[in-house]
Amino acid sequence: MPLFVNGQQVTYVPQDIMKFVSEYTDLAIASEKLRSLPSKEIRQDGNVLYVGQREFAAVSPDTENIDFIGTDDATTCHIFIIKHTGSGVVCLGHLDGCQTKKMICDMVKRTKKLSHGGPDGRMEVILVGGFLDDRALSKQLTLEVIRTLININDSLYLTVACFSDMNDMVRDGVHFPIIYGIG
Repeated sequence: MPLFVNGQQVTYVPQDIMKFVSEYTDLAIASEKLRSLPSKEIRQDGNVLYVGQREFAAVSPDTENIDFIGTDDATTCHIFIIKHTGSGVVCLGHLDGCQTKKMICDMVKRTKKLSHGGPDGRMEVILVGGFLDDRALSKQLTLEVIRTLININDSLYLTVACFSDMNDMVRDGVHFPIIYGIG
């Protein structure tokens, strides 16, 4: 039971990312809502768990000494978040295209392990990152993530997808990501 969007199982890997998103209008709405939130700087002097590139971390509501979990500097990289709706466990990863499938599978395992014995719930996914870069590295990574989610054995529910065109702005003729960090 792989990837679900708007209650529908996704059965194919899209070639056109924006066409894929247009089929699931709730993703575009959620992306717009995320982009419209004011940015907030989180300083390292608090109880912050910073996740670097090629890393992931998971926390539960019972985790002591951690108030925030987050990452930044994700341009062509993608920020992948799993939240278990029953246990409240959150797992955040900074994907850069290196061992993407393994990292996502490890994140799902960790989320399930930390949620074991807790209230029932589902694993919801937030995918943020990438933009319209000249070498199309972002698009390649987005497709790799979606392909992995479709082929995974666990049910995952994509609730926010802010990538590609939805995470792109042009300044002085140069493309930049709108969101490149999240916490």
